[in-house]
Amino acid sequence: MNTIAERIKKHLSPLLVAAVDTRTAEGLKKYGQLLDDNHKPDRAKAVHLLQELLDAAQYGTWHGTS
Repeated sequence: MNTIAERIKKHLSPLLVAAVDTRTAEGLKKYGQLLDDNHKPDRAKAVHLLQELLDAAQYGTWHGTS
């Protein structure tokens, strides 16, 4: 199967491949589907991506807070 996860894993180290597998399994458990099976409109996908990037920016500075 040529899923989004499989395509990205070709570019990652083995440690990160394992992390992708774990996140994929967690997503299947939580949502009951792969990201590939989520057929929302492009605007909804863009909004979700922006939300995730904003979360990542906050996590990136989280370690320096007390």
